[in-house]
Amino acid sequence: MTQKEFNGRVKELYAAYGLTPTADTPNAVNIQTPYGPVRVRAEHNGRLKTSAIYSRIDGDIKGFVKETGYEANLFTGKLNSYSTDPDFILNELEEYINNLLYLGASENRKAELNRIYIQRAV
Repeated sequence: MTQKEFNGRVKELYAAYGLTPTADTPNAVNIQTPYGPVRVRAEHNGRLKTSAIYSRIDGDIKGFVKETGYEANLFTGKLNSYSTDPDFILNELEEYINNLLYLGASENRKAELNRIYIQRAV
C-alpha cells in the first residue's frame, strides 16, 4: 500500500465517524473523552514499510487506563501501535476511534457508532 492510499483510507475513516483532521496535521484528529482530549494520528511510511498509530491523552490518564484497559504510558499519556501491515493498523485505528467515541456517549450515539462500525466492516 502506498502512503497516498493509506492517507486516503484514513481520511475516509475520519469522515465516516464525523471527525475533522486538525489544521496542523492532516492525519490527526482530536477526540474529546470524559477523561480529557485524545489526539490520534496515523501514518504509513512506504519506504520503511511501517505503519503506526500515535495517540496521547491529555487529562486523567489513570482513569482512562482503568476504564478502557488500554496500556497508555501513565506519565506521558502516550499510547502508540506499530506494524508492518498497514491494513492491520487501519483496522486498529477504526476500533480505537470507535472505542474513544463510545466513552461517555449517549445511548443514541452508541447505537449510531455501532451502525457505522458494522457498515464499514461489511
